[in-house]
Amino acid sequence: MTDEDIGLPYSYAIGLTYTAFEQNERVAKSKERSFLDRALEALRDRYPRDRPTQVRLAKIAGVSQPAVHEWGFPERGPDHAAVLRIAKETGVCVEWLYTERGPKYPPPIPEVDPFLRNWEQLDDDKKRQIAAFSEFLRRNEQPERQ
Repeated sequence: MTDEDIGLPYSYAIGLTYTAFEQNERVAKSKERSFLDRALEALRDRYPRDRPTQVRLAKIAGVSQPAVHEWGFPERGPDHAAVLRIAKETGVCVEWLYTERGPKYPPPIPEVDPFLRNWEQLDDDKKRQIAAFSEFLRRNEQPERQ
């Protein structure tokens, strides 16, 4: 051993004895959750009886388990296709998976009007007639009086 100075007090260089990680104020903890945290939460919410694992998440995303492990580090995440597969399987919004902003789940899809459901089955002439009638109704609408 040499007596060479490393520029730090000894306790800082090797850490404090018996100090828990949470108690050491010199260790900065990230308050932002990783992509992996959000994906595992989504998996837990979707399948509450099953334990969410990186292996299961890897199968859903179509990647290897070590790749999923990397998503736990800051600024790391899957490619967009994997995110879409995870979002589809778990039912969460893509934006929430990426950023944890916005709604976690998409709003319910309103029931489609039967008329609109059959729109694609109409021929072009009928579509033009309906569009012209709709335009006629819109132009002749009377503003509501208060």
